[in-house]
Amino acid sequence: MAAGDIAHRITDEADDVADAVYSVLNTIVPTSLQLIAMGTQMVAINPQLSLVAAMVIPCMSIVIAKLGERLRQISKEAHLSLAMLAAYLNDVLPSMLTVKVNNGEHKEMLRFHELAFVDLKNNLGKKKMKALIPQAVRTTYIAGLVVLCAGSIAVSGTTFDPEGFLSFLTALALFVEPIQVSNRC
Repeated sequence: MAAGDIAHRITDEADDVADAVYSVLNTIVPTSLQLIAMGTQMVAINPQLSLVAAMVIPCMSIVIAKLGERLRQISKEAHLSLAMLAAYLNDVLPSMLTVKVNNGEHKEMLRFHELAFVDLKNNLGKKKMKALIPQAVRTTYIAGLVVLCAGSIAVSGTTFDPEGFLSFLTALALFVEPIQVSNRC
């Protein structure tokens, strides 16, 4: 092996490590800073509402975990159906002349259509679930905000400050935004 090849490989590996570190730092550092800053801002605006908002976070985690588990199950089924279709094609295509001679072409075509339909159905289910998850998370956030609004009126009682509450909701939206972005990845 030439010295240039080794140096080239080391340089490529260093570039790959640098890209990975850069992408991690480019994601984690701004997200962490935003979460800390907005959490502090929320506590400074209204500690009681911050406590209520903190109680909603475990509920959101449960919803996201359940949706992720369902997506994993649907993806597994889609991969299995694709594997079954590929295995079938690997078995039948090499012996297609034998199948035609034995008048089994119609039967094999029906079997192929059935496997292809199952694969199509599973892949569409996976795509629907991937489209549903952000909508479900967004709906849960909106429902949480409605509950938060009702709770804020109950918690704050007569000292309800609309400007402070609007500032709190803005800070909450900026607090939740990095969590939504990490769910899309």
